[in-house]
Amino acid sequence: MISEGDDDQPAVRTSRSTNTEGTMVCYVLFERLGVQVRRFEHPPLSDNLKPIDVLFIVDPIFPIQTSEAEELTQWVHNGGVLVCTRDVTELLQLFPQTDTMTYPGYYTSYQLESTGEGDSSTIPPDSADLPLARDVRDLHLATSAVLKVGDIGPTDRLGVVEPLLSDTKGCRLCTRTVGAGRIIVLADSSFLANSWIGKGDNAILAANLAAYSLSMARGNRVAFDEYHFGYGARRTRWTAMGGMLFETSAGWAVLIATVAGLCFLIYKGRRFGIRRGSHRVRRRSKMEYINSVGATYRAAGANLLALRLIFTWLKAKEAKLVGLPESSPNKEIAKRLARRTGRQPEQYERAFRRCEEALAGKRLSRKRFAALLAELSTIESEIVYGHSAGK
Repeated sequence: MISEGDDDQPAVRTSRSTNTEGTMVCYVLFERLGVQVRRFEHPPLSDNLKPIDVLFIVDPIFPIQTSEAEELTQWVHNGGVLVCTRDVTELLQLFPQTDTMTYPGYYTSYQLESTGEGDSSTIPPDSADLPLARDVRDLHLATSAVLKVGDIGPTDRLGVVEPLLSDTKGCRLCTRTVGAGRIIVLADSSFLANSWIGKGDNAILAANLAAYSLSMARGNRVAFDEYHFGYGARRTRWTAMGGMLFETSAGWAVLIATVAGLCFLIYKGRRFGIRRGSHRVRRRSKMEYINSVGATYRAAGANLLALRLIFTWLKAKEAKLVGLPESSPNKEIAKRLARRTGRQPEQYERAFRRCEEALAGKRLSRKRFAALLAELSTIESEIVYGHSAGK
């Protein structure tokens, strides 16, 4: 519906359109005048309307739902200023019915019936003091639609209908107080369109409209409705369901119960903590075999030879285990062994030194041989098979 160069297109008053019927020029004009203007692309519900003080809903192509109309009415009652066209006021029921407001040849399914180049009119002297008539002399509008305000008195909840701008055709813009807020109705919104805003004093009228709306508002935040031109997310059954889940306490309860159930299914049967391996069974040590061979040497009185064989084998085994060559100093081997078992390195260094002192002698008694052999056996059990400190 919004295509460049289409002369027969309907009136699409979106501020995102640069074609003849769009309102992007008006949007940019408000920005350059210092107005805090933004595009509103959400359903007009209470939470979404809170950060807005003035809302423009001009010739929407998507109808306003009943629930949205109720929220808009409440928002106006609370102090909001709504600038809109007649089709919006019919839903809000904030203005008199059609018999008191006439629109000759204006609406056909929300589409503007153009009358060629449009009507040019002036502001008569008796209307020069109206709120939006300042500096406005020459108007160019697409139709001759007017608002017949008449003599309508206040009711219990609505104020008097007041004209804001009248030309030689009649009342073009009027307003009514609704609670703490206001509603401003446009008989013809074409003066906001890209192809019309530059004609005559239409741009001045648009600036006056923005200034008047802000003067009646509780703040200075202005928004152009784009939701009813198809922008933003439309509310569906799924989004409504999602809103119930994430915006209500009952919905959060359902979500928490669902997550708890999924966690139970995922972790059911899983073992918590570190998996423990099977108990390590101590196997027979090679030292047992060497001890039995050593007994033969002892019986033959060859204690030195037996100790040399046992000590040389064990030292080579332990040096290889800690990543050192067999010829490494005892101190370095002892230090590496201590890192492995958590004991003091002096314990191993002292055992190595005793064995080397015994081997340096000429004789080795059976008692000393047995003591050294027991010490080496303990070291071998700790280092090679990891049986120290309950490991």
